[in-house]
Amino acid sequence: MLFEPTRGSETLAEVVELWWAGHVTASLQEHTRDAYRVTWGRHIKPALGKLPIRALSPGRVDAFRQALDEAGTGTATVAKALAVLSGVCRFAVLRGLIDANPVREVRKPRVRRARFVAPLTPVD
Repeated sequence: MLFEPTRGSETLAEVVELWWAGHVTASLQEHTRDAYRVTWGRHIKPALGKLPIRALSPGRVDAFRQALDEAGTGTATVAKALAVLSGVCRFAVLRGLIDANPVREVRKPRVRRARFVAPLTPVD
């Protein structure tokens, strides 16, 4: 493989724009797009948006996850942020911008869904 000095120089924010147009808009429902938009704007973009995509490493992604945890971000939001970031990185791999998805190596929090149990009513 030839060394390509500009490969992966796109910022994460630039790659998100391509991912959004090429995947999110076409494939995901509106409520999912809205949740992704909020997660990107509140959590991912401020922390990582200006970085070149090739600068993302498992260590940097794990530090991002840890920073979210330390800031008191909820488990479901941390999991969603990592899912969004993973989707963007998967897209970047497919487009040849990076060789591997750095999010794959990072431990994702387990999200426990609350179960609703309807009480039984007495039968007369």
